[in-house]
Amino acid sequence: MSPIAVDRMFTREYLDKGNLPAMKATIESAFNRVAWEHDFVLIEGTGHAGVGSVLDLSNAQVAKLLGSQVIIVAMGGVGRPVDEVSLNLALFEKHGVKVAGVVLNKVLPSKMEELRPWAEKAFGRMGLPILGMIPYQGELRRPTLGQVCLELGGEFLSGENFKRRKVRSVAIGAMTAARLQDQLNPGALLITPGDREDLLLASLEFQGKGGNEAKLTGIILTDGLKPQAGLLKMLHERGLPTVAVAGDSYAVAAKIERMTVKTDPGDKEKIKMIQEVVAKHLDVDAIIRSSRPVLGHP
Repeated sequence: MSPIAVDRMFTREYLDKGNLPAMKATIESAFNRVAWEHDFVLIEGTGHAGVGSVLDLSNAQVAKLLGSQVIIVAMGGVGRPVDEVSLNLALFEKHGVKVAGVVLNKVLPSKMEELRPWAEKAFGRMGLPILGMIPYQGELRRPTLGQVCLELGGEFLSGENFKRRKVRSVAIGAMTAARLQDQLNPGALLITPGDREDLLLASLEFQGKGGNEAKLTGIILTDGLKPQAGLLKMLHERGLPTVAVAGDSYAVAAKIERMTVKTDPGDKEKIKMIQEVVAKHLDVDAIIRSSRPVLGHP
């Protein structure tokens, strides 16, 4: 949790009459509360090294303030990631912050072995060790139905207890009911206007009589339209949660595609996957060895 909340007008207010010493004191106080009686503190940045410069509190400046070393996380690759790390490194060095190394994230599993020697050579020229190469995990990008509902500002009409179901694909109901059957697959999220009862009946047919053993993840009803209560009841009985939203189907689908999917504290499946991947592919011992004791912070 950030100790300073930056709302829409915060930047203008700071430029007009900001109090940098007070903000620094707030950050240091929050850090010291977390660091008390702990040997190690992990500080999450807010983007690249320069984010926050308009407030005189860029990531580089905050790292300097807290006496922290930095690990740069970059996308998997050699060309563009090296360019981006080089820019970030320059700003950290300008503020006297040591960069402990680089973690390459979302590396295609098929490219891991091929990429490593070239990445080590490229970043080695900057004096930066590779502290980990994390393979791309498609499952982590899949939102839950509850996250989609929240992103769209929707309302569960039924089946909210299924909100942790994963969305594996999206099908837009803009065709006949007969053709819709070819577009549906297990884990799909159907997006359709709420008055297309023919498509809702087709989704019931696809779902079969499996009860709560879902084939579809759920249904998004668009355009602010809702089907008859009897049909909603049938959808619920077949284990098909429904969410009502105001936008049209294509705008809703585009918004889902642009979602930044995060891992919720209650998503035990994803958390376990992350723990296993990190344990296997991140050199935690090297990270700890490179860090300075928190208690040594002034």
